[in-house]
Amino acid sequence: MNLVSESRSKRKGTVMTQRLSKHAAYYALGFLMVFALKAHYSRATSGDLVWILGPTAALVEWCFGIPFEREAHAGAISREYGIILAPGCAGVNFLIICFSTLWFSVLHRVAGRGKKMMWLGASAVVSYLLTLVVNGLRIVVSIYLYRADIYGGWVTPERVHRIEGALIYCCALLLVYPMGLKLAGWLSGRPPRVLRWTTADGDGWKPLASMLAIPFAWYGAVTIVTPFLNRAWRHHDVRFVEHCGFVAGVCALVLLLALLVVLGFQGIKSRIGRLMGTCWNDGERGGGSPWGGWLSRGRVSREAKSLDRRGRASDCGHYSVRP
Repeated sequence: MNLVSESRSKRKGTVMTQRLSKHAAYYALGFLMVFALKAHYSRATSGDLVWILGPTAALVEWCFGIPFEREAHAGAISREYGIILAPGCAGVNFLIICFSTLWFSVLHRVAGRGKKMMWLGASAVVSYLLTLVVNGLRIVVSIYLYRADIYGGWVTPERVHRIEGALIYCCALLLVYPMGLKLAGWLSGRPPRVLRWTTADGDGWKPLASMLAIPFAWYGAVTIVTPFLNRAWRHHDVRFVEHCGFVAGVCALVLLLALLVVLGFQGIKSRIGRLMGTCWNDGERGGGSPWGGWLSRGRVSREAKSLDRRGRASDCGHYSVRP
Protein backbone atom coordinates (compact mmCIF):
# COMPACT_ATOMS: atom_id res chain seq x y z
CA MET A 1 0.00 0.00 0.00
CA ASN A 2 2.84 2.39 0.80
CA LEU A 3 4.55 1.66 -2.49
CA VAL A 4 1.35 2.32 -4.41
CA SER A 5 0.74 5.62 -2.63
CA GLU A 6 4.36 6.66 -3.15
CA SER A 7 4.16 5.89 -6.87
CA ARG A 8 0.93 7.88 -7.16
CA SER A 9 2.43 10.86 -5.37
CA LYS A 10 5.51 10.73 -7.61
CA ARG A 11 3.31 10.66 -10.72
CA LYS A 12 1.32 13.61 -9.43
CA GLY A 13 4.50 15.55 -8.73
CA THR A 14 5.80 14.81 -12.22
CA VAL A 15 2.53 15.89 -13.82
CA MET A 16 2.45 19.12 -11.83
CA THR A 17 6.06 19.90 -12.70
CA GLN A 18 5.44 19.31 -16.40
CA ARG A 19 2.29 21.41 -16.29
CA LEU A 20 4.08 24.33 -14.63
CA SER A 21 7.00 24.22 -17.02
CA LYS A 22 4.72 23.97 -20.05
CA HIS A 23 2.46 26.86 -19.07
CA ALA A 24 4.96 28.98 -17.12
CA ALA A 25 4.75 31.93 -19.50
CA TYR A 26 0.95 31.97 -19.41
CA TYR A 27 0.90 31.69 -15.61
CA ALA A 28 3.38 34.58 -15.42
CA LEU A 29 1.15 36.68 -17.66
CA GLY A 30 -1.86 35.97 -15.46
CA PHE A 31 0.13 36.77 -12.33
CA LEU A 32 1.19 40.13 -13.76
CA MET A 33 -2.42 40.97 -14.56
CA VAL A 34 -3.59 40.03 -11.06
CA PHE A 35 -0.72 41.92 -9.42
CA ALA A 36 -1.38 45.04 -11.49
CA LEU A 37 -5.10 44.98 -10.72
CA LYS A 38 -4.48 44.43 -7.01
CA ALA A 39 -1.94 47.25 -6.88
CA HIS A 40 -4.31 49.56 -8.72
CA TYR A 41 -7.17 48.71 -6.39
CA SER A 42 -5.13 49.33 -3.25
CA ARG A 43 -4.61 52.99 -4.26
CA ALA A 44 -7.70 53.65 -6.37
CA THR A 45 -10.33 56.25 -5.64
CA SER A 46 -13.98 56.07 -6.61
CA GLY A 47 -13.17 57.93 -9.81
CA ASP A 48 -10.55 55.35 -10.74
CA LEU A 49 -13.06 52.52 -10.23
CA VAL A 50 -15.86 53.98 -12.31
CA TRP A 51 -15.38 51.07 -14.75
CA ILE A 52 -16.89 48.71 -12.16
CA LEU A 53 -18.81 50.96 -9.75
CA GLY A 54 -20.80 52.57 -12.55
CA PRO A 55 -22.08 49.33 -14.15
CA THR A 56 -22.79 47.85 -10.72
CA ALA A 57 -24.94 50.83 -9.72
CA ALA A 58 -26.70 50.78 -13.10
CA LEU A 59 -27.41 47.05 -12.79
CA VAL A 60 -28.85 47.43 -9.29
CA GLU A 61 -30.99 50.35 -10.39
CA TRP A 62 -32.25 48.52 -13.48
CA CYS A 63 -33.03 45.23 -11.73
CA PHE A 64 -34.28 46.41 -8.34
CA GLY A 65 -35.28 50.02 -8.88
CA ILE A 66 -32.77 51.46 -6.40
CA PRO A 67 -31.67 54.85 -7.81
CA PHE A 68 -28.04 55.96 -7.62
CA GLU A 69 -26.40 59.28 -8.32
CA ARG A 70 -22.82 59.78 -9.41
CA GLU A 71 -20.67 61.76 -6.97
CA ALA A 72 -17.20 62.95 -7.94
CA HIS A 73 -15.36 62.01 -4.74
CA ALA A 74 -17.70 59.52 -3.07
CA GLY A 75 -18.72 57.10 -5.81
CA ALA A 76 -22.38 56.24 -6.39
CA ILE A 77 -24.89 57.43 -3.80
CA SER A 78 -28.48 56.38 -3.22
CA ARG A 79 -30.01 59.12 -1.12
CA GLU A 80 -33.33 57.35 -0.87
CA TYR A 81 -31.81 54.25 0.69
CA GLY A 82 -28.87 55.96 2.39
CA ILE A 83 -26.07 53.91 0.81
CA ILE A 84 -22.76 54.82 -0.81
CA LEU A 85 -20.95 52.60 -3.29
CA ALA A 86 -17.39 53.43 -2.26
CA PRO A 87 -14.21 51.69 -3.50
CA GLY A 88 -14.63 49.06 -0.79
CA CYS A 89 -17.92 48.03 -2.40
CA ALA A 90 -16.47 47.58 -5.89
CA GLY A 91 -15.92 43.82 -5.61
CA VAL A 92 -12.45 43.91 -7.17
CA ASN A 93 -11.19 41.19 -4.84
CA PHE A 94 -13.99 38.90 -6.00
CA LEU A 95 -13.06 39.73 -9.60
CA ILE A 96 -9.48 38.69 -8.88
CA ILE A 97 -10.63 35.46 -7.22
CA CYS A 98 -12.84 34.53 -10.17
CA PHE A 99 -10.13 35.29 -12.70
CA SER A 100 -7.53 33.32 -10.74
CA THR A 101 -9.83 30.32 -10.52
CA LEU A 102 -10.62 30.36 -14.22
CA TRP A 103 -7.14 31.17 -15.48
CA PHE A 104 -4.69 29.34 -13.22
CA SER A 105 -6.87 26.30 -12.46
CA VAL A 106 -8.36 25.66 -15.92
CA LEU A 107 -5.67 26.89 -18.32
CA HIS A 108 -4.00 23.46 -18.68
CA ARG A 109 -7.21 22.09 -20.22
CA VAL A 110 -7.04 24.50 -23.17
CA ALA A 111 -4.80 23.44 -26.06
CA GLY A 112 -3.06 25.76 -28.51
CA ARG A 113 -1.56 29.22 -28.12
CA GLY A 114 -4.39 31.00 -29.86
CA LYS A 115 -7.04 29.29 -27.76
CA LYS A 116 -5.09 29.98 -24.59
CA MET A 117 -5.11 33.68 -25.38
CA MET A 118 -8.81 33.43 -26.16
CA TRP A 119 -9.26 31.78 -22.77
CA LEU A 120 -7.40 34.68 -21.19
CA GLY A 121 -9.94 37.10 -22.60
CA ALA A 122 -12.85 34.81 -21.77
CA SER A 123 -11.66 34.47 -18.17
CA ALA A 124 -11.46 38.24 -17.79
CA VAL A 125 -14.86 38.88 -19.36
CA VAL A 126 -16.66 36.11 -17.46
CA SER A 127 -15.06 37.21 -14.19
CA TYR A 128 -16.10 40.82 -14.78
CA LEU A 129 -19.71 39.96 -15.65
CA LEU A 130 -20.01 37.54 -12.76
CA THR A 131 -18.63 40.19 -10.40
CA LEU A 132 -21.24 42.69 -11.52
CA VAL A 133 -24.08 40.24 -10.88
CA VAL A 134 -22.84 38.83 -7.57
CA ASN A 135 -21.72 42.18 -6.18
CA GLY A 136 -25.01 43.77 -7.19
CA LEU A 137 -26.88 41.04 -5.35
CA ARG A 138 -24.68 41.58 -2.29
CA ILE A 139 -25.42 45.30 -2.32
CA VAL A 140 -29.18 44.75 -2.53
CA VAL A 141 -29.15 42.23 0.32
CA SER A 142 -27.03 44.56 2.44
CA ILE A 143 -29.52 47.42 1.90
CA TYR A 144 -32.41 45.40 3.29
CA LEU A 145 -30.32 43.88 6.07
CA TYR A 146 -29.28 47.34 7.19
CA ARG A 147 -32.94 48.24 7.60
CA ALA A 148 -33.74 45.08 9.57
CA ASP A 149 -34.26 45.27 13.31
CA ILE A 150 -31.62 42.69 14.26
CA TYR A 151 -28.81 44.77 15.72
CA GLY A 152 -27.66 45.06 19.27
CA GLY A 153 -24.54 44.25 21.27
CA TRP A 154 -22.06 42.21 19.27
CA VAL A 155 -24.34 42.16 16.21
CA THR A 156 -23.43 45.36 14.42
CA PRO A 157 -24.24 46.47 10.85
CA GLU A 158 -20.57 46.21 9.93
CA ARG A 159 -20.25 42.60 11.10
CA VAL A 160 -23.51 41.54 9.48
CA HIS A 161 -22.45 43.22 6.24
CA ARG A 162 -19.12 41.39 6.31
CA ILE A 163 -20.69 38.00 7.00
CA GLU A 164 -23.36 38.53 4.36
CA GLY A 165 -20.80 39.46 1.74
CA ALA A 166 -18.58 36.47 2.50
CA LEU A 167 -21.58 34.14 2.40
CA ILE A 168 -22.77 35.38 -0.99
CA TYR A 169 -19.25 35.32 -2.44
CA CYS A 170 -18.61 31.77 -1.20
CA CYS A 171 -21.88 30.46 -2.61
CA ALA A 172 -21.13 32.07 -5.97
CA LEU A 173 -17.61 30.60 -6.04
CA LEU A 174 -19.06 27.08 -5.98
CA LEU A 175 -20.21 27.68 -9.57
CA VAL A 176 -17.04 29.28 -10.93
CA TYR A 177 -14.82 26.21 -11.29
CA PRO A 178 -17.36 23.83 -12.92
CA MET A 179 -18.47 26.66 -15.19
CA GLY A 180 -14.85 27.21 -16.19
CA LEU A 181 -14.39 23.53 -17.00
CA LYS A 182 -17.42 23.54 -19.27
CA LEU A 183 -16.36 26.72 -21.04
CA ALA A 184 -12.81 25.43 -21.52
CA GLY A 185 -14.13 22.16 -22.97
CA TRP A 186 -16.36 24.07 -25.37
CA LEU A 187 -13.48 26.33 -26.43
CA SER A 188 -11.16 23.36 -26.98
CA GLY A 189 -13.75 21.54 -29.06
CA ARG A 190 -13.85 18.50 -26.81
CA PRO A 191 -16.31 17.22 -24.24
CA PRO A 192 -15.89 19.08 -20.96
CA ARG A 193 -14.64 17.26 -17.95
CA VAL A 194 -17.48 15.69 -15.98
CA LEU A 195 -17.12 16.07 -12.23
CA ARG A 196 -18.91 13.13 -10.69
CA TRP A 197 -20.66 14.04 -7.48
CA THR A 198 -19.84 10.82 -5.73
CA THR A 199 -18.80 9.88 -2.23
CA ALA A 200 -17.32 6.51 -2.94
CA ASP A 201 -14.11 5.35 -1.35
CA GLY A 202 -10.77 5.91 -3.01
CA ASP A 203 -10.62 8.29 -5.94
CA GLY A 204 -14.33 9.10 -5.78
CA TRP A 205 -13.71 11.93 -3.35
CA LYS A 206 -11.10 13.69 -5.48
CA PRO A 207 -13.40 15.38 -8.05
CA LEU A 208 -15.64 16.62 -5.25
CA ALA A 209 -12.64 17.83 -3.24
CA SER A 210 -11.25 19.74 -6.23
CA MET A 211 -14.68 21.17 -7.02
CA LEU A 212 -14.98 22.65 -3.53
CA ALA A 213 -11.36 23.34 -2.58
CA ILE A 214 -9.99 25.16 -5.64
CA PRO A 215 -12.18 28.33 -5.58
CA PHE A 216 -12.05 28.53 -1.78
CA ALA A 217 -8.27 28.24 -1.86
CA TRP A 218 -8.13 31.28 -4.15
CA TYR A 219 -10.61 33.08 -1.89
CA GLY A 220 -8.37 32.55 1.11
CA ALA A 221 -5.25 33.49 -0.85
CA VAL A 222 -6.70 36.84 -1.92
CA THR A 223 -8.58 37.85 1.24
CA ILE A 224 -6.29 36.45 3.96
CA VAL A 225 -2.84 35.50 2.68
CA THR A 226 -2.27 38.59 0.53
CA PRO A 227 -3.15 41.15 3.26
CA PHE A 228 -0.99 39.19 5.68
CA LEU A 229 2.03 39.19 3.38
CA ASN A 230 1.85 42.88 2.47
CA ARG A 231 1.33 43.75 6.16
CA ALA A 232 -1.88 45.63 5.50
CA TRP A 233 -3.12 44.46 8.90
CA ARG A 234 -0.50 46.34 10.94
CA HIS A 235 -2.76 49.22 11.95
CA HIS A 236 -5.90 47.08 12.33
CA ASP A 237 -4.65 43.84 13.81
CA VAL A 238 -7.81 43.10 15.83
CA ARG A 239 -10.09 43.73 12.88
CA PHE A 240 -7.87 41.58 10.67
CA VAL A 241 -8.10 38.66 13.08
CA GLU A 242 -11.86 39.08 13.17
CA HIS A 243 -11.92 39.24 9.38
CA CYS A 244 -9.93 36.00 9.13
CA GLY A 245 -12.32 34.33 11.55
CA PHE A 246 -15.35 35.44 9.56
CA VAL A 247 -13.87 34.25 6.27
CA ALA A 248 -12.79 30.88 7.68
CA GLY A 249 -16.12 30.35 9.44
CA VAL A 250 -18.24 31.23 6.42
CA CYS A 251 -16.10 29.07 4.12
CA ALA A 252 -16.41 26.13 6.52
CA LEU A 253 -20.18 26.62 6.75
CA VAL A 254 -20.65 26.76 2.98
CA LEU A 255 -18.41 23.73 2.48
CA LEU A 256 -20.37 21.78 5.08
CA LEU A 257 -23.70 22.70 3.51
CA ALA A 258 -22.40 21.80 0.05
CA LEU A 259 -21.16 18.46 1.34
CA LEU A 260 -24.52 17.73 2.96
CA VAL A 261 -26.28 18.57 -0.30
CA VAL A 262 -23.94 16.25 -2.20
CA LEU A 263 -24.47 13.45 0.30
CA GLY A 264 -28.24 13.85 0.09
CA PHE A 265 -28.19 14.01 -3.69
CA GLN A 266 -25.98 10.95 -3.90
CA GLY A 267 -28.25 9.01 -1.55
CA ILE A 268 -31.35 9.90 -3.57
CA LYS A 269 -29.57 9.07 -6.81
CA SER A 270 -28.43 5.66 -5.56
CA ARG A 271 -31.93 4.80 -4.34
CA ILE A 272 -33.48 5.81 -7.65
CA GLY A 273 -30.81 3.78 -9.45
CA ARG A 274 -31.56 0.69 -7.41
CA LEU A 275 -35.30 1.17 -7.90
CA MET A 276 -34.94 1.66 -11.64
CA GLY A 277 -32.68 -1.37 -11.87
CA THR A 278 -35.21 -3.51 -10.04
CA CYS A 279 -38.05 -2.24 -12.19
CA TRP A 280 -36.02 -2.89 -15.34
CA ASN A 281 -35.39 -6.50 -14.39
CA ASP A 282 -39.01 -7.05 -13.31
CA GLY A 283 -40.26 -5.49 -16.52
CA GLU A 284 -38.11 -7.76 -18.67
CA ARG A 285 -39.41 -10.80 -16.80
CA GLY A 286 -43.02 -9.56 -16.81
CA GLY A 287 -43.70 -8.49 -20.34
CA GLY A 288 -40.58 -7.47 -22.17
CA SER A 289 -40.94 -3.80 -21.21
CA PRO A 290 -38.32 -2.21 -18.96
CA TRP A 291 -41.13 -0.32 -17.22
CA GLY A 292 -43.32 -3.36 -16.79
CA GLY A 293 -42.33 -4.00 -13.19
CA TRP A 294 -43.13 -0.45 -12.09
CA LEU A 295 -45.70 1.30 -14.25
CA SER A 296 -47.68 -1.62 -15.59
CA ARG A 297 -46.89 -4.58 -13.37
CA GLY A 298 -50.56 -5.39 -12.72
CA ARG A 299 -51.56 -5.04 -16.35
CA VAL A 300 -48.74 -7.28 -17.56
CA SER A 301 -49.61 -9.92 -14.99
CA ARG A 302 -53.29 -9.92 -15.98
CA GLU A 303 -52.42 -10.15 -19.65
CA ALA A 304 -50.08 -13.05 -18.97
CA LYS A 305 -52.77 -14.91 -17.05
CA SER A 306 -55.31 -14.34 -19.81
CA LEU A 307 -52.88 -15.66 -22.36
CA ASP A 308 -52.30 -18.68 -20.21
CA ARG A 309 -56.03 -19.38 -20.00
CA ARG A 310 -56.26 -19.32 -23.79
CA GLY A 311 -53.60 -21.97 -23.97
CA ARG A 312 -50.70 -19.83 -25.15
CA ALA A 313 -48.52 -19.86 -22.10
CA SER A 314 -44.95 -21.03 -22.32
CA ASP A 315 -45.23 -23.06 -19.15
CA CYS A 316 -46.79 -26.31 -20.40
CA GLY A 317 -46.90 -27.89 -16.99
CA HIS A 318 -50.03 -25.98 -15.91
CA TYR A 319 -52.05 -25.48 -19.08
CA SER A 320 -52.45 -27.71 -22.09
CA VAL A 321 -51.16 -26.41 -25.40
CA ARG A 322 -52.83 -27.70 -28.52
CA PRO A 323 -50.45 -28.95 -31.17
